Amino acid sequence: MAKTRYGGNGMRVLLLAVLILLLDIPATASASYWIKSFGGSSWDKAHAVAIADNGDIIVAGDTKSFGAGGDVWVLRLDSNGNIKWQKIFGGVWNDSVFDVAIADNGDIIIAGDTKSFGAGGNAWVLRLDPNGNIEWQKTFGGSSWDEAYAVAIADNGDIIIAGDTKSFGAGGNDVWVMKLPLNGELPNCTICKDTDAKVTDTNATVRDTDAIVEDTNAIVKDTRAVISDTNAKVFKQYGAITSTAQTPKITTPVTSTTVIPTKATVQPTTTETVISTKTLEKKGIPGFGVVSAIVAITYITLRKRK
Repeated sequence: MAKTRYGGNGMRVLLLAVLILLLDIPATASASYWIKSFGGSSWDKAHAVAIADNGDIIVAGDTKSFGAGGDVWVLRLDSNGNIKWQKIFGGVWNDSVFDVAIADNGDIIIAGDTKSFGAGGNAWVLRLDPNGNIEWQKTFGGSSWDEAYAVAIADNGDIIIAGDTKSFGAGGNDVWVMKLPLNGELPNCTICKDTDAKVTDTNATVRDTDAIVEDTNAIVKDTRAVISDTNAKVFKQYGAITSTAQTPKITTPVTSTTVIPTKATVQPTTTETVISTKTLEKKGIPGFGVVSAIVAITYITLRKRK
């Protein structure tokens, strides 16, 4: 029986193939997981997080440990949780951020509210470059309380802001949605104002934590939400409205048909079959004489009307 031999060039080719496979192992195989705290001596909160294309983590929230004691706080971390930069944005009063989004070019859009700028309770939107420097900052609102809770970037780069308003609308708190261009500029906008928030680097203490991770036994239940059409009133503060905000109803398509009204007429039949009462009684239908009389009277009456 012939024996298979391994050696020489064949062995070298085999070792080279194994080396290539080892080098091709995905980097995620050695990914690290961590839990860390970031903060100072007072309360600090994170409200939103976004992931950059390079894996960096953008964290946005509020801080009372740094700044004037109630400022917007944005941190950029690497994938291992190490701080690349940390900055506060705000004035002398409370300022908050509730959401963050990252544009295609890496710019960071944050949305919240401010008491330091504007009318003293307006929605606040800032655009930062990847290093945390302000490109523009603006308030949007009226004389009452207005807030921005969510931000999204459209495919063309437009900025969509959603929140609520007490300054405009039908009264109380109304849903408020804005569509802004890349530079945030809305020509002749009477409710838009530039702001001059101070930007300060912070020195938050970063600590590894030993948080306890446990499985939970949350009860999962189906719900029976009631779905109803709405007829919200639309009030514009800027731009044109081309359609109403009435929610479209879901209907089943119906083939269009032409309905021609007709005049009902009674035509006597040419062939008449007369069945006597006695015949019916013989067939087991007694007392049918009264019914026959009524039918006969009705028939005679219809003939006279004709």
